[in-house]
Amino acid sequence: MVEGDIVKLGRMKFKVKELRTEQQLLEKKVSKTPDTSGEFAAEEVAVESEESVSRICRICFGEHSEADDPLISPCQCAGTMEFIHYSCLRQWINLRMNPAATSNVTSYCWKSMDCELCKTEYPTTINHNGTKFDLMEMKKPEHPYIILESVLRDRNSRIGIYIISMENKNSVRLGRGHDSDIRISDISVSRFHALIRY
Repeated sequence: MVEGDIVKLGRMKFKVKELRTEQQLLEKKVSKTPDTSGEFAAEEVAVESEESVSRICRICFGEHSEADDPLISPCQCAGTMEFIHYSCLRQWINLRMNPAATSNVTSYCWKSMDCELCKTEYPTTINHNGTKFDLMEMKKPEHPYIILESVLRDRNSRIGIYIISMENKNSVRLGRGHDSDIRISDISVSRFHALIRY
């Protein structure tokens, strides 16, 4: 497997979003340079900084904007609904995600991450004044891991991200069965459909 590969299980498809081996993680520690490739950023939106008198967060109604919690405009809404604090939006997004963890797999599933007003899909990363802000809180292991992302068949399908740690095991079972490390609830997938071995 390499990053970008598509894995098909029955009628379900998963993209290898990120893959880190022990050697890559060791090189990252030795180089001590920031690794931007490890950031979870499927999409990125640049948010321009504009000073305005009527900038108010649509969630908390606060007017303050700080370097670590700026007022941003991540969608197409305008007027009094245009701005939202980074922390308010991140909290709203994290409440919509359903994380589930086993000994070596952490799964994040959600139906959609659209603005409830203008229906614009929120990005996973926002760039504000040269600083990147991740909207989805996903902890990556310090050991070898693989990140699989479900490839949507239609807009009503649930989005799934699976972070697979290879710390405790050297293989992961995928399938519909209860003993699978990654359970895929689709009738086209066998109870034990595939095995990923590190």
